[in-house]
Amino acid sequence: MAANQLKFVQLESSATTDFWHALTQRKLNEFQLSEEAREVHGYFTTGDREGLPARMCISGEAFDSDPRTGLSSHAFCAPGVLHNMNTQENFKKMDVTALNESVVTQIWDDICSGVAIKEPWRLSRFLLVTFANLKKYHFFYWFAFPSFEVKCTSSPPKSIADVFNEADIASIGEQFSGQREASPMTTTMLLKRQADGSLATTSLDNWTEFFADVDERVLVFADPCSSSKYPGWPLRNLLALFAYKLGGGKLTVLCYRERVFAGKADLSRSIVIQTDVPNLEQPESGLPRHFKGWEQNHKKKLAPRVCNLSQSMDPERLAATAVDLNLKLMRWRLMPNIDLPKISGTKCLLFGAGTLGCNVARCLLGWGVRHITLVDNAKVSYSNPVRQSLFEFKDCLEGGSPKAAKAAEHLKQIFPGVSATGLQMTVPMPGHPIGSSELADLPQTVAQLDQLVEEHDVVFLLMDTRESRWLPTVMCVAKRKLCITAAVGFDTYVAMRHGVETPGAPGDRNVGCYFCNDVVAPTNSTVDRSLDQQCTVSRPGLSMLVSGTAVELMVSVLNHDDGVAAMAETSETGACPLGVVPHQVRGALASFGTNSFSGQAFSCCTACSPKVVSELQRDAPALVEQACNSPGFLEELTGLASMRKGVDDLDDLDLDWDSESDDDDQGGEEVANADKAANSTNVAAAVGTGTTV
Repeated sequence: MAANQLKFVQLESSATTDFWHALTQRKLNEFQLSEEAREVHGYFTTGDREGLPARMCISGEAFDSDPRTGLSSHAFCAPGVLHNMNTQENFKKMDVTALNESVVTQIWDDICSGVAIKEPWRLSRFLLVTFANLKKYHFFYWFAFPSFEVKCTSSPPKSIADVFNEADIASIGEQFSGQREASPMTTTMLLKRQADGSLATTSLDNWTEFFADVDERVLVFADPCSSSKYPGWPLRNLLALFAYKLGGGKLTVLCYRERVFAGKADLSRSIVIQTDVPNLEQPESGLPRHFKGWEQNHKKKLAPRVCNLSQSMDPERLAATAVDLNLKLMRWRLMPNIDLPKISGTKCLLFGAGTLGCNVARCLLGWGVRHITLVDNAKVSYSNPVRQSLFEFKDCLEGGSPKAAKAAEHLKQIFPGVSATGLQMTVPMPGHPIGSSELADLPQTVAQLDQLVEEHDVVFLLMDTRESRWLPTVMCVAKRKLCITAAVGFDTYVAMRHGVETPGAPGDRNVGCYFCNDVVAPTNSTVDRSLDQQCTVSRPGLSMLVSGTAVELMVSVLNHDDGVAAMAETSETGACPLGVVPHQVRGALASFGTNSFSGQAFSCCTACSPKVVSELQRDAPALVEQACNSPGFLEELTGLASMRKGVDDLDDLDLDWDSESDDDDQGGEEVANADKAANSTNVAAAVGTGTTV
């Protein structure tokens, strides 16, 4: 029968959904803006039924250092090179010739150096160029399976059963499996019939010695093709190795196609081809002239393909990846040192689910925070939804839904990946007496608050009244938790962090707390107030400003080298990649101005002073009961009462100035007033500086 030119079935790519997920994570966390070549690996299998394409598969394990990770014993590995482009324009303008030649050069170098004889699996090297549109989850890609063209003649293929008997076929299967056990990356095997009629096998690197005394040389290779008429694409480079390195000549090729049927290896789909390979000389320089490899698309054109996963991916997984996208984009160019995992892993406790609480919670979502707990005792009223961004009109109906629970519910609707919890409870407040019927529940309430503070990393105080912030403040100081207060007036606001005890210096705190500027204990601020005083009357845009500032202050503290113990900064020190970390930020819409202030911790503070913290640690329920039911208790405990008495005594002093004239008497009075003002100033300096909102 006349010999014909040998033809091959080209490989087709098959990228799994897991691969695109893995590429997405690598792009965001590792590749970022780099387009340099990355090593990946794919695999192919043998023994598919006829009519199925010869597939080169690539999965989520493509980036693992061990190419055998996740593969079955019937899968054969292939090395690859990945170029991921930053923009769709770069993808369109890529130099396909140069990229293909770069991989062809690697294959050619392996042939010329003899590496391919020892490791023939390297001849199946492939190229993959991608562009990942992570906003739409469209993945553009183009595979190339580079190979050399060696014109060989061959006889029509025969079934393995027409060439070998059953015992031979079983022996071939066992010996090929043995070769793979010894070297898992193996894709080839040499075969010959010995004088006694038995079959002998060895690896490709024993070519010369193994075939020295036989006329028929048989090359066995793992063939992903299912056609009964043609061999698969990997044979092309094996024949190039034979032609350029091993002298060419007559060669019998066994296209090894194994499938497992009823628990046994079945080689019935394998075919045998008799071929004549030319003996070719290596060019003096450069590559052989004829090589190809780019894959056609579904329209049979040499063009890229596109994979649209926007509809098939899990919506919650899509949301989680999308939430992180903008944050990780920051790290690529602007802030490579920002610690995003620390931010997303921070557990935040929000006291107050009103205007400030809603805005702070939304801003925390924007920073990727996944754990938010809200505490509030109020219900949604008709005036709330227009200012409080987590509520809508139907939440006001039938007496109103509990704010904390409803806010948590809407946070999950906005981003299903967040762990949001809402608790309806009242925080005990100084100046708000606790009745005898409520005293029995006080230990449980205090214990619950204590546990909440313990379980979270950052506490936000976002309540309407000053006194409601007292107990959480004391608890945060006792547990060295980062505590941030946000408060508003009509057109002014303050966002500040509370101080924590400096490590190694008991009682010494880096900055003051919200109450350190006060020379009176917090009292009931809701008594005898008109309607405009009972409600938080402020310009609508103010809450967004202070809420955003409070969250950004948290992020800066978390990224500071000293963390919650960071001192107040007025200029960049390099300790935080985001810039300065102030103590407090105050703003006024009347002037559209913002200023940073710092204040020292006050030794007589009614919230963070060592005496108060010590009492809380000794008997928290007793401290809370005394603070709520006994006016003046906190002032006596901290020494504020005696300090104020000292100031009052200065005011009562009757200084007698001798004067010789009316003019001197007038001048003496001015001096006395100046001295009195100086004394008052010294007392004020002793208790800290700044004003409150």
